[in-house]
Amino acid sequence: MKKISLILIVALTLGFVGCDSYEDYDGDRALVVGLTAASGGQGFSLEPGEESTKTLTATVNEVADVDRTYGVSIDSAQTNVSADNYTLTSNTVTILAGESTGTFESLVVTNVSLPVTPEGEDPEVLRLVVQIDRNDDYTSGNLIFTVESDD
Repeated sequence: MKKISLILIVALTLGFVGCDSYEDYDGDRALVVGLTAASGGQGFSLEPGEESTKTLTATVNEVADVDRTYGVSIDSAQTNVSADNYTLTSNTVTILAGESTGTFESLVVTNVSLPVTPEGEDPEVLRLVVQIDRNDDYTSGNLIFTVESDD
């Protein structure tokens, strides 16, 4: 009997927990714009002279009936890879009307001057931070890549 009572209490508790609803939220929700790596993950391990391109995807939390274009840049305050090792081939991404994502082939990293790893040591892992440019109309975040020389 004790076992049945315990099962009944757990079932009722789970039933009430599952009843939460957010339909009563009447305020405006902020637009959020984020970035993800659409291909190849978030790391680069490059031999001297080697080049790699990443396709990035911008995502918004609200679909609109007009095209929206957002600025994209490198966050130099958080990036410790020297600028001669990377290029943004596009400084904008457009999310088309009726869509919640926009994909663009934008980040090219080339091992021009990455630190050489001494024999028998682990490579120095550097950070390259891509961001949606800040604006008061939306909230945005960064996409962090790791970069290392594979020599």
